Amino acid sequence: MVTIDIGHAKYLDSEAIAAVEGEPTLALTGVVSGLVATLPQINDTSEDHQYIFGVSELTVDRTVTLPLLGANATFSFVDFAEIFSAVKTFSAEPVWNDSIAVALGAGSDSRIYYDGTDTFWDLQAVGTGGLMMALAGSFPSPDVNAFHIFKGSAGTITPHAASVLILENLASANVYFSFMVADDKNAGFVINNPTATNHANIQYNGANERWIHRIDGSNRLFYSAGAFAFQEATIVSSSAGDITWNPTGNVVIGADVFIAHDVNAGLTASTTQTQVGGLALTTEINEVSTVANTDDTVTLPTAVTGIRCLVINNGANQLQIFPASGDDLGAGVDTATTVSAGSKIEFLAWDATNWQDIT
Repeated sequence: MVTIDIGHAKYLDSEAIAAVEGEPTLALTGVVSGLVATLPQINDTSEDHQYIFGVSELTVDRTVTLPLLGANATFSFVDFAEIFSAVKTFSAEPVWNDSIAVALGAGSDSRIYYDGTDTFWDLQAVGTGGLMMALAGSFPSPDVNAFHIFKGSAGTITPHAASVLILENLASANVYFSFMVADDKNAGFVINNPTATNHANIQYNGANERWIHRIDGSNRLFYSAGAFAFQEATIVSSSAGDITWNPTGNVVIGADVFIAHDVNAGLTASTTQTQVGGLALTTEINEVSTVANTDDTVTLPTAVTGIRCLVINNGANQLQIFPASGDDLGAGVDTATTVSAGSKIEFLAWDATNWQDIT
């Protein structure tokens, strides 16, 4: 039963409905039941009031339309997550508190947030995902555990498994890193490890207009226009095959500089006295100190156009010298020559088969 008191006259239920129109005040006692409001509204001009909706009141498919809020008004979702299921348009910038992330994806695997230190903007992907920055209209899924800057497809390419940063452009276009610095400043790549914060780097030195390679904190190589300058004693070697210098001009050795040739000394000639069993000579200068028998044998390396081979016989007997199989020392293919004890002989290969005695 609902009792409505209007101007001290009391009406019950349906009678009250007709009586309230035009009255300045309305007092209700009892419990109102069976009434349904199809369009509830809240009208309040006081700025210090709060409107609190309980979780049970915001049920599935319930839509709450808010009026335009004032400068310091706040609308908060408390104790439960708000899910935007459709496109939302903001007429002014939304504000998130420090370290509060915009979580993306059903599992909130990607987050964008500001940590409040005035120095860090964080874009986070967790799990086995990656990050993609797309500069093109369409783009693939990001590479696993990598940051991929995509401007167009370069084709079907698999990046190195250890890649953290990937740059990709159209197959018909180039892709570059660009460093923009003043003329007298440096730019480059720095390698850090637990041993040193500047373990190694490759940098362009603007003041001197040269590339600098540094290892373990020290300059190792300068490369500038027309100059390739090692900054320490250096070995140039090959793990397989020849090293070929092929300039259009001459190879010039600086003044007051010696050329140190490879030498093997204290060699013992083979007693097999055959071409196949002869001691193989492997350097330009060869000193044979032991020749136990007359015509004990050494064998020259395979001829290479322009190389020399000096054989010094410091043994007690005559030394027999064979060419490599198929080569010619001047006496015929696979034919030996000799050098007496206490003497020397030098050969020059004038092609890939023939040697000349130039002693």
